[in-house]
Order: sequence, then C-alpha cells, then structure tokens
Amino acid sequence: MYHFVERKGKPVICFPKKPFYITLMLSCLLPMHAAFANSQHRAVVTICETALQTNDQGTIQSMALQMKNWRSLQDDTLIKRAETCLQTGLDTGYFYSKPNERFEIKQASVANKNLLKDIEKLHKDLLGLCLSLAKQTPKAALEHPICTALWSAN
Repeated sequence: MYHFVERKGKPVICFPKKPFYITLMLSCLLPMHAAFANSQHRAVVTICETALQTNDQGTIQSMALQMKNWRSLQDDTLIKRAETCLQTGLDTGYFYSKPNERFEIKQASVANKNLLKDIEKLHKDLLGLCLSLAKQTPKAALEHPICTALWSAN
C-alpha cells in the first residue's frame, strides 16, 4: 500500500496516488458513522421517553434541545417519537420536514389561531365560573379581581 523512496538522501514514505484507496476508506467509514448516529438518536429518544414517564422536566428539555438540531432522519417511527419529546420539552409545535431534512416549528399563523381559540374558550369558561360564584356568593364574585375584570370588559 505504501513504499519507501529516497529523496535528497533521506527515506520518505510514499502512498499511492490512486483515488481507489481513498474511496475504499471513505466507503468503509461513512456507513459506520450513519449507523452510530442512528443508534445515538435512538438512545436520546429513549432517555427522553423515560424522562416523560417520570416527569423529569430538566432531562426532557435537555434531550429536546439535542433533537431539534438533528438532520437527515429516515426512520418514521423515530421521527414521531422525537416530535413528541420536542413538543413537550420545548413547548412548541415541531414537525420533521422531509424535503428540508430537519425539524421545523409549525407555522406561527396556525399556532396563533389555536391560541385564539383557546383564549376564547377560557374566557367563556371563566365567565361561567364567575356567574356560578355570583349565584352562590354575590359579594365574593363582585370583589374577585378576575370576575370584575371580565364583567367590566363586557
């Protein structure tokens, strides 16, 4: 694979200049890197799922921060498991974009519409609770800051 030659009276190691050897070395190393990355991804997802079961918020967030930078995932099951951890750990709607080969945040407009719906529902629920309180103890309902704010806004 290599041989010695003498240049200016000193022995020098010469490697072949054929690209075959470089291609052979790369073809052996790249699949090993991909297999290692895939097993590392599975381990991180498993750690995150265990943290979800034990409600370990620090670990969930730490694993989610690692996952959001993953690229070129092929396994759909792994992607779904990672999305669950990302959404829990980072409190945002992440999804895996196959064309871009990375995790992305769901469009803000969709998230805003969902937030607005949630706010409207909470507003109705709070009004209902304040009315129930008013029926039971009117004075407490009138003095409660949230109830007075809701009634003054309407």
